[in-house]
Amino acid sequence: MVFIDENSPDSANEIISRAEKTCDEVQSAGGNEARTYVPKAGEITQDEEDGIAADLIKDALNHNRIRGLYQPIVGVKAQGGERYISSLEITSDAGHVMREQDFRAAAERTGTAKMLDRWRILHAIKKVKDTSRSGRTIEFFLPLSADSIKDPALAVWVSENIAKEKINGKQLVFMIDETQAVNQLKAAKALAGGLQQIHCQFAIDEFGTGINPFQLVKHIDADYVRINHVYMENLAQNKENQDSIRELAYQAVDMEINTITPGVTDAAVLSVLWTLNVDFVQGDFLQPAQKELNYDFSSM
Repeated sequence: MVFIDENSPDSANEIISRAEKTCDEVQSAGGNEARTYVPKAGEITQDEEDGIAADLIKDALNHNRIRGLYQPIVGVKAQGGERYISSLEITSDAGHVMREQDFRAAAERTGTAKMLDRWRILHAIKKVKDTSRSGRTIEFFLPLSADSIKDPALAVWVSENIAKEKINGKQLVFMIDETQAVNQLKAAKALAGGLQQIHCQFAIDEFGTGINPFQLVKHIDADYVRINHVYMENLAQNKENQDSIRELAYQAVDMEINTITPGVTDAAVLSVLWTLNVDFVQGDFLQPAQKELNYDFSSM
């Protein structure tokens, strides 16, 4: 038996080959039994992998097996306040935990990323409300998918939920990837404008690898830019990457934009970043992403 669905290979020959292979396995085992084809490593197509991931995401959303994780974004220029970037993890019904980097690409390809974005936003709004009761003012950085950038109803939906929970929109910082912003400039500009009208903030992620990256922020008014990970590679020894980050940071200061550098993996990287005029740092050396909002921001 070989199942055929919307994620199966387009090739009829591949479907028949799978049936024949399963039949051979049955015959080799002595025959006289039924067996269902189950793809092994290397046999599954990209569409099938994506379909499995999409089903896992939908099941996790439907059965409350999704959790928010938060990693601190820490100021190096004596900036006050608490800031965390949001990521997600989901758990299968068998108990297997997957972090967002494991399923984000499949979610983008299958249209389920938009669902994850809305869950992330609602969860952040709840966190803002809950933490404000204890006198804390936290900014939550919320990455958005390409589908959310193209969603003309998103800003209105965010506005309705902010009003419903009576929170300050300034505590939500929406992030879009630089490449996606360039490819969907009109939609990105409209989204940024709509969110900023309700006092939310805006950030451009993976920033700085274009020919003239600051041309983008002339179209999209950004409060933050998070510098592209490529500049963090071997940063403690790579003078060229250091110079690139320094130049981006100084240009951002002139435009009153805050810079964030991710990927702080050790003390050597952190000590270099202190000299490059960046505003904020983020990485596992400071604290890995976790469920609790418990980073001691006074430690810097």
